[in-house]
Amino acid sequence: MTEKDKHISLQKRYILVTGLIEEKKTEIILNKIFELEFAAPDKPILMIVDSYGGEVDSMWAIINAMQMVRCKVATVCLSKAMSAASIILLAGEKGMRFSSSNCRIMLHQFRGGFSGTIGDMDVNIEEAKRFYDESLKFIAKKTKMNLKIVKEKLQKDYYLAPKEAIEAGVIDRTIQSFKELNM
Repeated sequence: MTEKDKHISLQKRYILVTGLIEEKKTEIILNKIFELEFAAPDKPILMIVDSYGGEVDSMWAIINAMQMVRCKVATVCLSKAMSAASIILLAGEKGMRFSSSNCRIMLHQFRGGFSGTIGDMDVNIEEAKRFYDESLKFIAKKTKMNLKIVKEKLQKDYYLAPKEAIEAGVIDRTIQSFKELNM
């Protein structure tokens, strides 16, 4: 990337979170978050989400970076934000979490599998439960749902149309055009 390309890239303060959220893609997203932070910490970042989800550790790396930077991070769901992607969407700055009017948002329990010795599997199951409980608390904190409601809703796939996502506090409003963001 030339210096001119890099300058143009930093002027466009958006990040795409598309496809499977995994370690290599997360590294690219984190680099972009921190480049934008260091280039202009007083200007917001627009994170555009269109993903079925992915790895929990990668999701948390992105969310932790979103919360560590001084920039406000707005999130927009284009057509789908499911699983890990839905938690990234709701992790945006309150008042700056948006979706199109015909998107699908889905929250659910983490999925995973373990192998190894029985002792190792027991340890991994306990760690997964701890991590899941922390995630439920995060969702409750970032939305209008209390912890009991979050636990109930996430017993199975919990799909929300945009209107329902607004009522639950997962997003703040729908938009028809990026012009509405005033960014």
